[in-house]
Amino acid sequence: MLPRGGARLPAGSVGLRADVPPTQHREQRNEASSPNINPYTNYPSPPMTETEIKLPVANVAAMRRLLRRLGWRVSVRRHLEHNLVFDRPDGSLLAAGSLLRLRSAGKLCLLTVKRPMRPSALHKVREEFEIETTDTASATAILGALDYQIAWRYEKYRTQFTRQGAKGKILLDETPIGNYLELEGDPGWIDATAIQLGFGVDDYITASYRGLFVEQARGNKKAPRDMVFPARKRPPKSIQ
Repeated sequence: MLPRGGARLPAGSVGLRADVPPTQHREQRNEASSPNINPYTNYPSPPMTETEIKLPVANVAAMRRLLRRLGWRVSVRRHLEHNLVFDRPDGSLLAAGSLLRLRSAGKLCLLTVKRPMRPSALHKVREEFEIETTDTASATAILGALDYQIAWRYEKYRTQFTRQGAKGKILLDETPIGNYLELEGDPGWIDATAIQLGFGVDDYITASYRGLFVEQARGNKKAPRDMVFPARKRPPKSIQ
């Protein structure tokens, strides 16, 4: 915001007030420069910790019936997601286990940063930062201007299920390399829900979709570069 008269604020003087003593101005500037402080609201915005696992799904229709029988209901209907994974020219982000992703689904676009996985015996645990936008083109242009390049593309059909009182959510993903459930929530809830669905710890998958794709493509010289559906071979609409 410009002060009265149109003059610009001096550099580093975000939101300074005329009625605040200079010593408090310095404290205000220090708060504004903190990496997890929003200078316009002055409250912390820490990353979210995501805990999840994947489970293989052999029959999508049968899994939908099982979820419904157990009281799970569709909270976000089946939709196609387009995902762009960005990296630096030297590939250092992916090499370090980090993720910079731009996901679009309909009019919604999510920009996500995920830090490398934390050590965990059973679950995939990562810190993530995420913001929403409706302008995918501008978000892509901004990342390009910062010298981030599209390193990989992947698509999936996703349906989200929730149940009242549950300490997590279930995501059903239909992908070009197979179908999976993602259980995301409290670790104890994840384990109990997996058992209820007929799975054991040996079924847990903590690899990312990129990791699964690379593993399946290893040794196949004809494997596609990206995990996307062929234009005429997208899976048919599932029963909601």
